[in-house]
Amino acid sequence: MQIKMTTGKDVNDGMGKYEFDCEAIEELKKAYSKPDAPDAPDACDMRFKLMIEAIKQCIEHADGKRGVKGTIECPRCGGVLHYAVVPSNGHMRGKCETDNCLQWIQ
Repeated sequence: MQIKMTTGKDVNDGMGKYEFDCEAIEELKKAYSKPDAPDAPDACDMRFKLMIEAIKQCIEHADGKRGVKGTIECPRCGGVLHYAVVPSNGHMRGKCETDNCLQWIQ
């Protein structure tokens, strides 16, 4: 699993796959809640919740299809968030047009 955050740090647990479940979210929250994390735990917790919400909205907007691109309203800032779903494996990447807002890559 690899998710690129706006903090510039990557989280990679070596699984190579991201599952949208509570267990994976909790692992990510723990990784970014360490004392050397770039943001305060509360800020990280909110950013993760907003990122997961954006991912869920993108999945719904893509209607389960691969090889598609689209845009949604960013749940964090209300701006335009672009996403793309890879045709071969269904991994998704997304990035808000607003500087220092949500972005990820699987």
